[in-house]
Amino acid sequence: MSFITFDLGGIMELQPSIGVGAGDLQHAVRAETARILRETKGDALAQSKLLLGRIRDLDLITEAEVDSLYRLAEIEHEAAAERTDAGRAYLESRAIYNDLLARGGASPVALVLASSSVGSYTITGSPDRSGGVVFKKNTGAWESRGQKIGALVGANWGPAGAAIGGAIGGAVGAAVDGCLD
Repeated sequence: MSFITFDLGGIMELQPSIGVGAGDLQHAVRAETARILRETKGDALAQSKLLLGRIRDLDLITEAEVDSLYRLAEIEHEAAAERTDAGRAYLESRAIYNDLLARGGASPVALVLASSSVGSYTITGSPDRSGGVVFKKNTGAWESRGQKIGALVGANWGPAGAAIGGAIGGAVGAAVDGCLD
């Protein structure tokens, strides 16, 4: 696949030179999302596992990264359901992300997905002004799934497209979660 690059005042934009419109991609994403929902019977963790497997099949992440990213999905799921403390969940998520960074050589897709997972926690000062910190996990699950679906769609444009797609998908998923709350 060839790419056309444009210099937009220091900003590089990549555009695949194929004839796929945004509407076509929207329909493909909707169809794929519906298929995944049916196949997993709405189970968010099963969806994460399936999506991470597909991202791995495209060689965008390693098997070790699949394990780390799936653990992040489990942590998010438990924290969103309030079955674990959000502060502890944040710290464990941050440790997994730090490990990916410290090991070096992590794929851009794994780093985007892990960073988005860590970023899904809200950290605020304690309302009683005690100087403590309050952690809250978004209770929706679309942010996590959106980032993985975005990575798969973006993979049509290679690893960079998958990383960008993952970031955009996470943001869109967070917006969906906000509308559903």
